[in-house]
Amino acid sequence: MSVPTHPDGRADGQASDQTSDLEQVVELEMKLLDPNMRGDVDGVQPLLHDYYAEYAASGQVYDRRTALQAPVEDSTSSLTVDRLEAELLAPGVVLVTYRAHRSSRASWRSSVWLQTEHGWQLRHQQATPIRD
Repeated sequence: MSVPTHPDGRADGQASDQTSDLEQVVELEMKLLDPNMRGDVDGVQPLLHDYYAEYAASGQVYDRRTALQAPVEDSTSSLTVDRLEAELLAPGVVLVTYRAHRSSRASWRSSVWLQTEHGWQLRHQQATPIRD
């Protein structure tokens, strides 16, 4: 019995699994942008990989420990996201890119998520300010 494939050679089931992975990772990324979630250390901790690294738009560099201790952005300041894309780079590795806007500031962001024994975990995040 053969499995139907897409023009790019992927099996239908494989494409479905990849779509599900991408959707799950994007959902987790959006959760981490929520100031209420970001302020919940117990909720955030399992989402950050042991070797997590973040290069923030402010120029600050965070590891897992310092990211969990960092002050959370003002929750009254709404964040919007556009130009969001998610791409499976390799099995268990997803790249998420988007533009984020908060008040008068904007940044390009990229995140690398790894599928681990603990589920999807954020391994690396980069934010680059957009200058007018």
